[in-house]
Amino acid sequence: MPTTAKAHAIDGLADSLQRAQLAVLTDYRGLKVSDLQTLRGTLRPFGAEFHVAKNTLTRIAAEQVGIDGLTPFSMARWR
Repeated sequence: MPTTAKAHAIDGLADSLQRAQLAVLTDYRGLKVSDLQTLRGTLRPFGAEFHVAKNTLTRIAAEQVGIDGLTPFSMARWR
């Protein structure tokens, strides 16, 4: 059973995925906070969002909204 904070994060991610027309998985490591802020600011006028989330929480949220098949992507990096 996830903690309350994780359950809220999953609900938020599931809501975002449900509303999304397109979702893109990226590896953000190596980017500076200022780079991420610039990216978010560039995406905002287009109605796009950039979120950083744990792989497991994203997979659970995706499964809740009927998106499956993320496991090979989230786990491939660690094998």
